[in-house]
Amino acid sequence: QVFVAASIAFNSLTYDPESGLWYACDMTYLYTVNMTTGTSTVVGPLNVPNTIIGIACNLAGEMYGYDVLWTGDSTLYSIDKDTGACIAIGDMGYGFVYSQDCCFDRDNDILYIAGYFNDGSPPALLICDVTTGQCTIVGPFSGGMEVDALTFPYGVSNWTLYPRANYTWAPPIPNPGVTIFFNASTSHDDDGYITLYEWDWDNDSVYEEAFTIPTTAYLWASPGNYNVTLRVTDDEGLTATKSHIVEVIWENHPPAPPRIYGPENGITGEVYSFNTDTITDPDGDSLFCFWDWGDGNNTGWLGPYPSGVIISASHVWFHRGVYEIRVKLKDSYGLESNWSEPHVIVIVDSQPPEKPIIKGPAIGRVGVAYNFTVSITDPEAEQFYFLIEWGDGYTTGWIGPYDSGEEVILSHAWSKVGTYSIQVKAKNPYSEESNSYPFAIQIVELRKSLVLGVFHNQSETNDLRIIDTNFLLIVPSYSIVYSRTQLVISKEYHVGFLLRSFVGGVFEAALLLE
Repeated sequence: QVFVAASIAFNSLTYDPESGLWYACDMTYLYTVNMTTGTSTVVGPLNVPNTIIGIACNLAGEMYGYDVLWTGDSTLYSIDKDTGACIAIGDMGYGFVYSQDCCFDRDNDILYIAGYFNDGSPPALLICDVTTGQCTIVGPFSGGMEVDALTFPYGVSNWTLYPRANYTWAPPIPNPGVTIFFNASTSHDDDGYITLYEWDWDNDSVYEEAFTIPTTAYLWASPGNYNVTLRVTDDEGLTATKSHIVEVIWENHPPAPPRIYGPENGITGEVYSFNTDTITDPDGDSLFCFWDWGDGNNTGWLGPYPSGVIISASHVWFHRGVYEIRVKLKDSYGLESNWSEPHVIVIVDSQPPEKPIIKGPAIGRVGVAYNFTVSITDPEAEQFYFLIEWGDGYTTGWIGPYDSGEEVILSHAWSKVGTYSIQVKAKNPYSEESNSYPFAIQIVELRKSLVLGVFHNQSETNDLRIIDTNFLLIVPSYSIVYSRTQLVISKEYHVGFLLRSFVGGVFEAALLLE
């Protein structure tokens, strides 16, 4: 006994006399093992729902294995030495747990199992039928002994007695209804020749076709994974089998890349929803959808969705910036579309706009429309909407959008005398509103008035003339003294002088309006 090297923890180990390789398995993978160095190489995943606990190869190099099951019956599998994939043969009639092994008596082509049962029965030696998986107890181990390893010697002269079965097919991934050509010419017999090739097309252990030549053809009308078994017989009547999974699928085409519809502006911390257009697959396959939000986050593959629907997804951004959203599809066979064209969204900080400014006259007359200028300057330089309440029950509603710094001119007329409080406020595209900016205007009544006309002369005399008129004049004026005999008029332009009364050439009172 010589220690070679440390290796990983294996559940079972077997020698393949057909290839001269050693194989091992752990809980999920099949390996080849180098017996000189102890290193192992992964062949592939076993792809079984439970753990494979034992594997063994017969003289023809066919590999079998079975799984651990804590309740119920374990399953016998045939194992593809090229990929590691397991194909279920059948229930074994017993449930096995750990502390056991299996091995072929290669001289007699019998698979033995050292069984440790999940129902508490005493450990025993069993024979397993590799065509059905059913086991028969030979007898219990003495004293309830648990056997961890099992091996049988065999004669070297028998190594080449069995034929070797193998086959290929084309096309490798056919479509339903397409003829598939099978070729078993790589099967051989080292001490004779192959006399019969038999084919089991539906994994029922019944060989539906038999030929003396290694080639044949077959087709399936529906997609699926089909377990095809070849059995060869040599000139001595010895047999060997080989199974492969033939995957039949529809000719596949990638789905069309979708388009994205949704908002182009947003604020931090707000959830936004986006839609694709109608997603389609040329073959009508179900589809999966992958959203990339442009900030390092994505949805992973969502679905499946039927072809011909619209897909929606939502996201929230927590930092301001410009983000490119992309989406792609894949069908149920894993064939992906290209990425969509990016949909750009600009995210800014959540902040209401500044208070707007309104400018206009502070005094006016009933029925006269006056212009007011509204504007806002905001550091984020966004577009804005304005709403003005005129104080008399009328409002502009939200109008816009207008650019930051743009001056908007609006007009309004009041129908009654009074002092009115004008309120103006702004909102940004995210419906965040500013505070109101108040502005007051006094509206007075326009009445029939006496207007004092002033004659121009160099001596600034008190030569006055009264004009009875229904309209107001803008008149140049000079300082005129009058009190109870005296009236003071500033030396500038004014809008008329409304007199309350004029009696016998004497002014009782006067009201100056600008």
